[in-house]
Amino acid sequence: RLGRRPVVIAGGVLIATGVALLLLLPGWPGPLVAQIVFGIGHGVYSTSNLALVAEVLPDNARNGRDLGVMNVAVAASQALGPLLGIAVASAGGDLRGVFAAAVLAALAGAGALLARR
Repeated sequence: RLGRRPVVIAGGVLIATGVALLLLLPGWPGPLVAQIVFGIGHGVYSTSNLALVAEVLPDNARNGRDLGVMNVAVAASQALGPLLGIAVASAGGDLRGVFAAAVLAALAGAGALLARR
């Protein structure tokens, strides 16, 4: 009933919350709670985001190609993310900068869905 967009946004916010918990609560059991929140967010985001993308594809005759482009975008971000993390950690000296950048990236991704067409 809600539609897919709010679910994807909620998943992104849960991912950001999980990473923020790692930043704010580095001692045990903080990482355990953070991983649980992050895992729920990732599961919600991943499944509903794919459904949302499939729902808004413009042309049924080219769905395979368009989903392939989405797959390349996901794979590219997974390949470039660690390199960006290394660069951020090197600039700041520890992982707090990486966690902060991850929180901002997750919130930016969720926020991008707020702009309706």
